[in-house]
Amino acid sequence: MKNFTWLFRFLVPYKDRLALAVLLGFLAIAANVGLMGTSGYLIAAAALHPSTILLLWVPIVGVRFFGIARSVFRYLERLASHDLTFRILAQVRVWFYDRLERLQRTLLQQHRSSDVLAAAVTDVESLQNLYLNVVAPPLVAILVGLLSVILIARYSTLAGVLFGVCYGISGGLVPWLSLRLGERAGVTQVSARTELQAQLGDALAGMTELLVDGRTEAYLARLEEKQKQLTTALRQRNTIVSVSAGTFVFITNASLWLTLFLLIPLVRVQHVPGVEVPSLLFIVLASFEAVMPLPAAMQALSETKAAAKRIRKFVQSDEAAADGTVEFSGGHTETVGAVGVLGRLTKQPPPVLEVQDLRVRYSPDEPEALRGIHLRLQPRERMAVVGESGSGKSTLIHALLRLCPYEGHVFADGVDTSCFDDEKVRNLFSVVTQDAFLFHVSVADNLRLAKPGASLEELRQAVGTAQALDLMDKLTFGFETVVGEGGTRFSGGERQRLALARAILRDAPILLLDEPTRGLDAVTEMRFLEALWRAAKDRSVLYITHRLIGLEHMDTILVMQNGQIVEQGTYHELAMRPDSLFFQMLQLERNQLNIATNA
Repeated sequence: MKNFTWLFRFLVPYKDRLALAVLLGFLAIAANVGLMGTSGYLIAAAALHPSTILLLWVPIVGVRFFGIARSVFRYLERLASHDLTFRILAQVRVWFYDRLERLQRTLLQQHRSSDVLAAAVTDVESLQNLYLNVVAPPLVAILVGLLSVILIARYSTLAGVLFGVCYGISGGLVPWLSLRLGERAGVTQVSARTELQAQLGDALAGMTELLVDGRTEAYLARLEEKQKQLTTALRQRNTIVSVSAGTFVFITNASLWLTLFLLIPLVRVQHVPGVEVPSLLFIVLASFEAVMPLPAAMQALSETKAAAKRIRKFVQSDEAAADGTVEFSGGHTETVGAVGVLGRLTKQPPPVLEVQDLRVRYSPDEPEALRGIHLRLQPRERMAVVGESGSGKSTLIHALLRLCPYEGHVFADGVDTSCFDDEKVRNLFSVVTQDAFLFHVSVADNLRLAKPGASLEELRQAVGTAQALDLMDKLTFGFETVVGEGGTRFSGGERQRLALARAILRDAPILLLDEPTRGLDAVTEMRFLEALWRAAKDRSVLYITHRLIGLEHMDTILVMQNGQIVEQGTYHELAMRPDSLFFQMLQLERNQLNIATNA
């Protein structure tokens, strides 16, 4: 029930559209009931050879009216219901993606990317069953059932009661049994389908390794086994749907015959006109159209329930995201004045960035990733943050960018950034990471992520500053060249230079660099750093790196260990202290470099 309560909250803003869709659905089936009932009367009356055709004029007009009304109302109902569904699914997708953004730091540590993709696409798509097949049809069925019972009970109270019982069994008991019997199959179907998609994704990503290690046959066997599970679940579900449909047809016909048997004695005593009996029988048949979708809807309900549970599983992995919020120090109480201050801070010269008592803990049962961080980045200052892997360097970047919840304060020119929303705070920073991602679009589109609408001349200037203009000149289609998935067309150094160009184009006052030269050879690294320092001459720089050689040009160096800043100073101050951690790390790196050179 928690999953369905969570889903229904997306329906609340569209309750008027839901009411409209239900009303149109009711009118469409009511028009069909009217069409069938009027047609039955017309056929019976025509069979009696009336003295003049004028006696059939009213039912003829009725047939024409109900026939046209049924088509119009059915079209409008489909239009309204699908519009409602797509609006809700769009809202769910935005909500889900927003929560994934908040959890991105730990998301792929706990889940596979294919699982997340399946939840974002397939599972969200499955939610349409709830609004199209589960919410509206039962409401329509109830309204149609009440209308039909009233019409039949006018001629025979007992016939109306028996019709209501049969109608309730076919619309209530049969779907409920279908749900109970098919619940396990629905859960198995969602699970097997998701696992199959995940394994297919892994197979595509690791195709080279599978071929080299000769494991393709074994992996194909695993995929085949998972496909068999999915096929079995689908077969079970289709069997239950078929049995439910057969039971539905039996009850419909039983209701028809019972009504006929009850009306025949009433016709004999002239309590019911014989010409109206076909009309009532056709009304009985047409009324069951309202409950016809319910067994299949209940089957879809189990799949929808499993999909909703999987979607919530991702966002409930973090307590802060369980209620849809991530708490940052001070909360987001943005004011008009604060917006004006931030607009000034994002212009040159760069603001003074100050961090006070910054603490980060990714989950309550884990130790703090950052503890009591204090730093002050002056305008145009170059500050390096070094330390062993796992010391908290990258976490510091994530906290500044609000990619993880934190405690403490971040100030820009003395203004606490907690009064700004996430997007406005991120406008203070340009970022270059160690694995800069390039989307499978053109070079120009990748660069314009930083500045939508940037002109070709602006792109050329940014690329030129990043020392990548020669790369563009070599490409046949220049900036319109598609980079390939993940930027596979380019080498690591070329991707980093394009990422730097994107950061330059963003024109933010503070440049955050998270291991931007990792994986680059010495020559490529030197060219990249030359371009970097040239581009950053008017900006403040916070440089995260594990490489210590070449940091002589940094104004300040922070040494981190176990989530804390343990040393701080200039390169020469730290390098001249044999007891410092920086000195020991520097000596170790030099020894490794000498060994590699001699080899």
